Amino acid sequence: MKQRILIGTLFLLAYLIFLVARLPAELVVRFAPLPPMVSLEGVSGTLWQGQAARLRYASERFSNVQWDLNGWSLLTLSPQVALRFGERGGLNGHGTLTWRGGVQAHDLVLSAPAAWVLERLPQRPPFPLDVAGRLQLNVTEFTQGQPWCDRLYGVLDWVGAQANTPAGQLDLADPSAKLRCQQGKLVAELNQSSEQVSVSGKLELQAHRQYLFQGFLKPGPELPEQMRQGLPFLGQPDSQGRYPLRQQGRL
Repeated sequence: MKQRILIGTLFLLAYLIFLVARLPAELVVRFAPLPPMVSLEGVSGTLWQGQAARLRYASERFSNVQWDLNGWSLLTLSPQVALRFGERGGLNGHGTLTWRGGVQAHDLVLSAPAAWVLERLPQRPPFPLDVAGRLQLNVTEFTQGQPWCDRLYGVLDWVGAQANTPAGQLDLADPSAKLRCQQGKLVAELNQSSEQVSVSGKLELQAHRQYLFQGFLKPGPELPEQMRQGLPFLGQPDSQGRYPLRQQGRL
């Protein structure tokens, strides 16, 4: 009798594992309490390995979303999911996210056209500006903290950077910013150099979405004359011919 009960229990357990392993992602999404601003369309696959044709968040739309949920991570109450989304030439990205009382990210790569990013900046420049090139964010490690992070190692590159302004076109070469975490603040150390202009400085994203940028701008030999005429508005240059830059506000 005990042997029959044991066999029946093992059979039932195996059947439940089979059902969970084959749990359709569409069924989960249909009954999951998603936030009001989030919706998934064209869902297929399973809970553990699936895809969605589109993910909508507020007014934004992300295409070709794929995920691979590590089932073993649920046993440690630290869900881990590998994500991939987007299309080549548009907004795209991939990486691994883990929840351990906060969000952690590893080997995260995000790429987007510079014009797409400019349209979504909370504060636009006070003059007409068109940009070209792509922004690519590579984050080796990120751990959420207060107010923003506990750990951050990453690089933000602007490949093929160009800016068209009323005063002329700027070829910016390939600006790069090293990202790190300093006492909970997000810090980006910017370096950019071309024959037209060089900019260096540090951007801090502080508590309450306050930001501070301090740095220097040094004109190059090929800077358009109309732009050169506006340099005195930045202040007096130092002994190296650099003009001070300082901007602060709230995102």
